[in-house]
Amino acid sequence: MIINMNNKSVSEAILSCPTLNSANVEKLSKIGKVVKFKSGEIIIYDKAIESNFYFVITGVVSLYKLNMYGGKKAIFLLGEGKAINEAILSDEISSIFVKSMSDVTLLSFNRENFNKYLLEDPTTALKLLESMSLKLRRLYHQLKNTCKSYKLDKQIASKLWKLGKDFGISCLDNSQVRIRFKLSINELSDLMGATRESVGRSLKILVGRNLVFTKDGYFFITDIEELRKYSLHPKVN
Repeated sequence: MIINMNNKSVSEAILSCPTLNSANVEKLSKIGKVVKFKSGEIIIYDKAIESNFYFVITGVVSLYKLNMYGGKKAIFLLGEGKAINEAILSDEISSIFVKSMSDVTLLSFNRENFNKYLLEDPTTALKLLESMSLKLRRLYHQLKNTCKSYKLDKQIASKLWKLGKDFGISCLDNSQVRIRFKLSINELSDLMGATRESVGRSLKILVGRNLVFTKDGYFFITDIEELRKYSLHPKVN
């Protein structure tokens, strides 16, 4: 981890974060710092005491849990401007692992100092409440996707479509979209909460339909709208 306390860097990070109130950049700069992690580093450990609250400035992080057998289930992938660990605002014990999926730059605030600041800035407090609400809605959606009648290949299509929408880079005259960070089959399996073998078999269906392909560790979406259509839940009569 690399720490940068330079006021200019901290101010620039605050101004680039839509969740924070840019009108209070001077006050926030006094309690914030910029930290950097290399790809693959653990940023937060589950059930550990965590004294810092983070926002993503650049890069992508994965939030995940481990089951009793050590299996990993990725809950969220978060990119620029997103708050990572809102739960520690009420309890300093972390409830999830956070790992960098790429080189990342984070804006960090001491938990106690940030809580005191929020008492004076209802605008930022409300934006954080909206962030938590969005995460809750996405969790509801994930629970819906655990329905056994919803085939794994369609679940994977839905996940890749979302990743393409959130983290996609257009290429080949916008006819294709590349997810901007490398994603292995094991990591995709973690996102799906399924075995590597099951994900591999289902992924072959999407490749066979010319919806996605992989190259040099990256996922490419051939046609993001067709992938979205394929991912839709079957109609229930």
